[in-house]
Amino acid sequence: MASRSTLRRHDALYFDDGNIVMSATSANNPGSVVFRVHKSVMAKHSPVFADMFSLPDTGTAAETYDGAPLICMPDAAEDLQKLLEALYCQPPFSLVPLSPHNPSIARPVLALSTKYEITHLRQLIVDRLEADWPLTLEKWDALEDMTMSQRSHHYRFPGPFIDDLFPEPASAIRLAHDFDIPTILPAAFYHLLRIPVADDWNLLHKDSPKATAEALWTGRRTAKWDLLRAEDLLTVLRGRDALLRALNAKMFSISLEPEHPEDEERCDKFEGYSALIDIVKGYFEPTT
Repeated sequence: MASRSTLRRHDALYFDDGNIVMSATSANNPGSVVFRVHKSVMAKHSPVFADMFSLPDTGTAAETYDGAPLICMPDAAEDLQKLLEALYCQPPFSLVPLSPHNPSIARPVLALSTKYEITHLRQLIVDRLEADWPLTLEKWDALEDMTMSQRSHHYRFPGPFIDDLFPEPASAIRLAHDFDIPTILPAAFYHLLRIPVADDWNLLHKDSPKATAEALWTGRRTAKWDLLRAEDLLTVLRGRDALLRALNAKMFSISLEPEHPEDEERCDKFEGYSALIDIVKGYFEPTT
């Protein structure tokens, strides 16, 4: 427990009528932050907190702060703040549709809502992620076509970065593994397969030369490759190899002399893409 001199009350999440105080160590500043909240609010949302508060004389035998029982939390103060804001503040916690920043914004709230079994808050985040990463390729293609059409209609060059209009796949994949959300993996891997390893988010999103900015403005997409686990990188390599083999087989099977001349364009346009759909659906579909 930090000394009293190193405890700092949170400006917004310290309620005078609260009946429980939580302290948590700050990752960015020395000392600990204390939050004064309400047992009834916390217990309503979380069975873990409900069980904790049902113990006799919660915290009083150990220590009190400002006349209320004090609980030392194992979580980072910054993460606990995000969770309490999601439970207390208005408007309620929300994520911007298709934002590439959703995984980083959602991570602390998702982590603690999972840990403390706040199911409605976890489900809200999962629903948003599943909307960002459609469960079928057909829905992903429709979303991608709509977004690109809106960009071309409303913006002139240079316009916004393409990356700003679509979710970022590597951070989504890492989040899916860390918090058991397998449903978003197929679309996230599919999107990642089309991004060259050289197109790295951390490099191209820095203050960069004009040529790099133009590359992003005109359609190059990037990924946060450094967030991927080794097994995810291996999955990408295997997926790309499978795609190349499938596409080569499809292209080899196309007749050089179709019965109807108009079929030639159709073959070039759809046969390879059909193979891509089949292989991605089969390769990245989460197993049950």
